[in-house]
Amino acid sequence: WFFVILPFGLVFWSGVCFQEEARWWSVAVLWVRKHELEGKLQLPFLLENWWMIYDWLGELVVKIDNVFPLFPTFIRVEWWKKELIIVFVWLPMLLIWTKVMFKIRSKKIKMGFLILLVLYLLPLGFWVNRAVDNVVVKTGFDWRLPWSDKFVWMWGEDEESSGQTYFEYEWWQRKKTKKATIKLSCLGHHQLFINGETIYRGPMFGVLPKVYYDQIDLTKYVRLGKNKVSIICEYTDVTVHEHEFYEKPGLLIGGYIDDGWKDHNLVDRRLWQVAYLTGIKNKNRISANAGFAKKIDLSSEKEVLKISQEKSFSYEVLPRPLDLLEYEKINVNTLNNGVSDLGKFMPGYLSLDVETNGECEVGIRWGAKLDKNGLVEEYFGQHDILIFPNGTTRWEQFSRRAGRYIYIEENGCVKNIKVVFKRVGMPFNQSGVPTFTHEVDRQIYELSLNTLKNNTQNHFEDCVERERAMYLGDVLAMSKCLMANGKNLDLVAGMIERFSEGQNSDGSFPSMIPSGVDQFIPSYTLQWPVLLELYLEKGGEIEFAEKMYPILEKLLGWAEENESEDGFIYNKNKREQWWSFIDWTTTDDSLSFSTPLQIWYVAALQSSIEIFSRLDRDGSEIGGRAEKLQLALLNRAYKKSLGVFADSFNRSNQSQASLITNALAGKFNLFSNVKESKKAINYFTVNLFTDSPFSQTWVIEWLISAGEEKLALETMRLYWGNMVNEGATSVFERFRLTSSEKFDRGTFSHAWGCGPMYLYKELDF
Repeated sequence: WFFVILPFGLVFWSGVCFQEEARWWSVAVLWVRKHELEGKLQLPFLLENWWMIYDWLGELVVKIDNVFPLFPTFIRVEWWKKELIIVFVWLPMLLIWTKVMFKIRSKKIKMGFLILLVLYLLPLGFWVNRAVDNVVVKTGFDWRLPWSDKFVWMWGEDEESSGQTYFEYEWWQRKKTKKATIKLSCLGHHQLFINGETIYRGPMFGVLPKVYYDQIDLTKYVRLGKNKVSIICEYTDVTVHEHEFYEKPGLLIGGYIDDGWKDHNLVDRRLWQVAYLTGIKNKNRISANAGFAKKIDLSSEKEVLKISQEKSFSYEVLPRPLDLLEYEKINVNTLNNGVSDLGKFMPGYLSLDVETNGECEVGIRWGAKLDKNGLVEEYFGQHDILIFPNGTTRWEQFSRRAGRYIYIEENGCVKNIKVVFKRVGMPFNQSGVPTFTHEVDRQIYELSLNTLKNNTQNHFEDCVERERAMYLGDVLAMSKCLMANGKNLDLVAGMIERFSEGQNSDGSFPSMIPSGVDQFIPSYTLQWPVLLELYLEKGGEIEFAEKMYPILEKLLGWAEENESEDGFIYNKNKREQWWSFIDWTTTDDSLSFSTPLQIWYVAALQSSIEIFSRLDRDGSEIGGRAEKLQLALLNRAYKKSLGVFADSFNRSNQSQASLITNALAGKFNLFSNVKESKKAINYFTVNLFTDSPFSQTWVIEWLISAGEEKLALETMRLYWGNMVNEGATSVFERFRLTSSEKFDRGTFSHAWGCGPMYLYKELDF
């Protein structure tokens, strides 16, 4: 036994001594892990060399044991269990110590060695550490793990961190699991697999320093025998609209898999492997500050798996406050020329089963419409390139795409292809489509509902095919649609709070949250109180408004800091980031003060008064500011001879007047009376159409408030109805409806255009 076990002990102990982390049991875990993975794990350099020697000796001993049985049956069966490796280490060491002590004659020296043996080789700390490692790491039986929010941050080497990275965790399941949960987040996008099947894609991005994790139930996917959880995580080192910029990549993991009397703990990063997917490259940006189209080489060799390295971050880790996204398999209609039709515009993920003759390059283009030749009109550069190896390959899209038509282009090297598409969206309470007597009304409503479904994702998105950003103006528009049936208040509250988390130090809000792009639109900041009041009006909780009250006070302080002597808001402090954006419809901003911006300020003050009242707070000071501003606006911006508001003004001049400015004034009842409001409507009757459904909803609301319901319905049918006639299945960002100019669609699925969903209710449909 001594001569059989001694080589194992010496080699293993030597390997441990060369490691920076001289915990031999950690090395034992890694070696057992490498054996379980059939050698498919790259260890650190020195340990890898000792592994080769150790593995060779192990094979030699097994062969000898097969001829001359040397070990009891239980050792043969449990050969590579961690406990057996411990025996192979400590038994030789004890034998060596015994031999050394036998040669020493001095009793004092012998006693010193014995004390050293007890205190160093078998200390209490050793047993504690061993218990923690065996019980906590191997079974998860610690009271803190895994039932708490214990997590580990991990990633690979920093110099290879940008791009897509692959993580893998394998285990052997011996009992039918009762509970299997993984908690994860990624400082970028991720895709979760179990046993090769895609389960979920995420994450939900938080406002720094908050990081949200998704908790996914894996119970029904775990099978007896060998199992594998895989994650692909994409990190980008450039700024994007969609989420804030993270200086370093990171994958957050928690959870466990129940396996009878023990658990497989996902928190131990030593049990994870990592590889860098160098076969995936970024192509062009889809939009200015959006993600990238991809070039993916599926014929490249599999990446080398390494042990994942531990990371440390100071983020506040919180559970996802919203429901998980849902996936719906969509029937794909195959047309001619390699074109597939989803039936309507929607976001989601494509998968292909492809059989090829040799190596084959395939392009995938997305679009919202077909040209006269039946080919897809590509929009915003959603054009990915795939390189398939010879034979049959299954590919699933990592990056989300959006459109109605998919064009798969290849040079004749594809023998067979099967297209599968899964739509993605966040669940919300939606009413059924109302019963309409006119077909156009049903079509408009379904157009708006599809837009709402498209853009209700991890956060409300303005356009799913371009940038996935959550702009405050879009949130207000979408919230009115979501709360039209008196439901979904929790989703709206979540969006209100997320903007509050990103409030600037001066009290204003960035135009979008979360985002890595520094952009500021003052009119959007002023829409936050309007959104909060709308939430309360629909039945929102007063306690939530109390929580938001300090945010509101700070916002009002920012507005006051940027007031003129007459109470007009403008870029008083010459802020560099100040985009006076109201809508894509052109307004005349040539003079000092923007009238639409003042109108939004009036609306913000009026909403604040209502919020103060609901919270039993004194709003008299705010009321005074609102009254002063409204009177000043009538005196300076109102063209009395025409009965309309100018787009901009200064102390002595007024600019031209536009529909969008007066629609806002009418929407918020800034005309002296209904008669004056109707007079302004008559001024614009020749053309009651703006260049965007965002501001077109203001026109409809203005007409309804002035008692012009019939004209409001006719105008809505013309505007959104012509989108339907043009083949739209999701509302456009921009849409110009005049006889002298072509349609200008802008993006093909824009959240701020869902207005008919609540406008029909205001028209008593």
